[in-house]
Amino acid sequence: VRHQSPQVLLIKNGECIYHTSHADISMEDIKALQRA
Repeated sequence: VRHQSPQVLLIKNGECIYHTSHADISMEDIKALQRA
């Protein structure tokens, strides 16, 4: 994953399951993935 700022990486069980940056960051997506 290329570094950008701001950036979100969501790690689950040692694997990056979500990564995005800037205007593509979605709190709704992050919450949904955390519940999955």
